Amino acid sequence: MHPSNHTCPELGAQDDPSISCAYSSIQNTCFHCQKIATPALSHQTEFCLTSFYAKCPVYSMRREEEFPQSLRYNLETDNRSRIKWVIIGVLNVFLGVIIFLNWSPIVNFTQIQPIKVESRSVTSWATRTKKASPTTTINHPANTKKARTTSTATLTIEPTNLLFVRALDLPFSIGNSRFLIHRVLAGETLAGLASKYSTTVEVIDAVNIIIPTPLWVGRILVISPGMGAIDPALPAFEPYEVPDKEISLFDLAGRLKVDQGLLKYYTSCGDPCLFVAGDWLIIPRLR
Repeated sequence: MHPSNHTCPELGAQDDPSISCAYSSIQNTCFHCQKIATPALSHQTEFCLTSFYAKCPVYSMRREEEFPQSLRYNLETDNRSRIKWVIIGVLNVFLGVIIFLNWSPIVNFTQIQPIKVESRSVTSWATRTKKASPTTTINHPANTKKARTTSTATLTIEPTNLLFVRALDLPFSIGNSRFLIHRVLAGETLAGLASKYSTTVEVIDAVNIIIPTPLWVGRILVISPGMGAIDPALPAFEPYEVPDKEISLFDLAGRLKVDQGLLKYYTSCGDPCLFVAGDWLIIPRLR
C-alpha cells in the first residue's frame, strides 16, 4: 500500500498521507488542492495510479484551488448506480430461473431462447452462478494474522452462497461465518454497530484491515453479525467495490495482489468467475 514511482505523489490515505492503496479505492485521497478530496474511482485508474499522473488536470492546478466536483467520488451517484445494478441483477437471476426450469407459459410467450455461455464469455448476472450438489465441501485456506496460530478447517458452502453479487448491508455467508459490508452513517460508533449486529468491537477491529480513529461518515466496514469472539482462522478484510465493467477473478487477484485461492473462497465464486462494476467484495489481507 505504499506509493511507487508510477503513483501520484499527492495520493495518500486520509489519516496517513504517506501511504495509499495501489488500486482504485475510496480510501485514496488527493492532497494537492486546498481541501482534500477522494478522486472518482475511474479517475484514479486513469491518472492517480499510473505514470500519467503528471497529465492529471488536478495535478496541474494551483494548490489554493478546490478539487473539481466533476472528478470527485460521488456517494449519491454511486448509490443510484448500485441500486440500478442490483435491480438488473435480480431480474437476470429471475430470468435465468425461468429458463432453467423451462417454464413453458412464460418461455413461449416471450419466445426466450436458452442462453449459450461460451467458456470465456459471461455477460449476465444470471449466468454468473454455479449449480452445485446440496453441499460443496472445500478446505479453508490457511493464513496468518497477528501472529496467531491457524489451522486448516473443513467448511461447507451452501448453494445459496454461490451468487457473489453483493450490495451494502446485505448479509451473506462464507462457510460457517456471516458477513455484511456497511457504510458508516452519521452518529454511528463501533460500540453501537457491535451492539446492533450482536458482535463486539474487538471482532469488528479484527475482521477489518484498517479502522481509522475517529470513525468518519461514509467509511466502509466489514461486520460479522453474531460473532461473539475472534475467529483465529479468519484473515483481516478490506471492503472493495469493483469499478470495472467486467473483470475476471484472475485479473482482479493480480491487481489487488491477493492470493487467487483466498479471493475465490471469500467471494464464493464459481467457474467461470466474472465480476462487474458495483460488486462489493471482501478482500482477504494478511496483517
